[in-house]
Amino acid sequence: MATSLLDFLRPLLPGAYERIVFPTELRGLLSHLATDLPLPAGPADAPVSGTVRASAADTAGGFASLTLDPFGPAIPFDLRLTGPAAAPTGFQIDLKPDNGLLKLPAACVPATVSTEPAGGRSLVAAAGGGAVALTLNGADPLGIRIEGGTDRPARQGLVALDALGSGVLTAGTAPAAFLLGGQGFGLNLPGGLTVDSSPVNAPAPVTGGTGPPSPSAQPDWQGVAIRGAELFLPAGTPLIGSGPIPVEFDLGMPRGLYGRTEAHLPAEGSRPALDVTVVWDDPGATSLASALPASVEITTTWTLDEAAGPPLVGPIQLLGGRPLRVTGRFARRPGTGDLDFGLVVEALGDQGRWTPGSAPLAPSSSCGSTTASTSRSRRSTSAS
Repeated sequence: MATSLLDFLRPLLPGAYERIVFPTELRGLLSHLATDLPLPAGPADAPVSGTVRASAADTAGGFASLTLDPFGPAIPFDLRLTGPAAAPTGFQIDLKPDNGLLKLPAACVPATVSTEPAGGRSLVAAAGGGAVALTLNGADPLGIRIEGGTDRPARQGLVALDALGSGVLTAGTAPAAFLLGGQGFGLNLPGGLTVDSSPVNAPAPVTGGTGPPSPSAQPDWQGVAIRGAELFLPAGTPLIGSGPIPVEFDLGMPRGLYGRTEAHLPAEGSRPALDVTVVWDDPGATSLASALPASVEITTTWTLDEAAGPPLVGPIQLLGGRPLRVTGRFARRPGTGDLDFGLVVEALGDQGRWTPGSAPLAPSSSCGSTTASTSRSRRSTSAS
């Protein structure tokens, strides 16, 4: 007869089980996972390895999740007790789902990198939709750890279960590129992502970052490190296009998103060279679905008199004296997934300065509508 993991724990933790706080969602999860192993008689029967099956629909995980289905496959697990051997005070359960079963949130929309005839690149939503799956680079699994004790409430999260025991491993995503909601921003992770669940080891350092040291440089940091990635901007970004921009940042558990990247992009086709600063700063973020940057500032210099604008605006007349310094800035509204976009054009010649209005971005399908800051076009007759 199958036994839920919640009931399976009780005889293993005599005197401690009743003092462990199980949040409602974790109590439900452990009730929905059942094993055919015989009920243990006491702590001496641990550690335990076996398989579990879902008795009801549920999800488990952290920044990526496993969908539990009563008709789904069996999931291997290991269970260990923590604290004194004779009177344990806590537990650790590691679920080890098969490769590809852990998925990023639905707001991460599968995409492909499209190369335009002029040489530019953009992200296009993949045909057929679907989900972005984590893929393993080798035999080392990613696990879902559910743990708790008399001194801490039960919790769950993803852990690196590499054979060397370093607690740090790299996983890929399938596909490598995905959109972040419906606003046109997206990420391409050709090198995958690094999961760090070690209290002493750290992922590879940030190579293109500026400002304070990255949080992941501290050995006790845990989370997901994004290295060697590309950030794509909405395809209709006025004057500038979609990038992409090389970026690196951290998603800490529980410290949220942090990163600051400065990059110089050489000229490509008709687009001039760009200087870009991208900032992530969202302490409350818990997944890559929240990986919209806090701000993106892009500066370039143009020598043209007219440039293509967004679909609702049409061509933009740049009437200032050439050359023109163009600064575009996306700014995320605190606590939301909405971004404002502003565009400033400064004439460096002798015909003054002009700041055109900017147009709304496409509404977001999952993070709320996105609007752009607008201003009335104006032109100064004074020399800049």
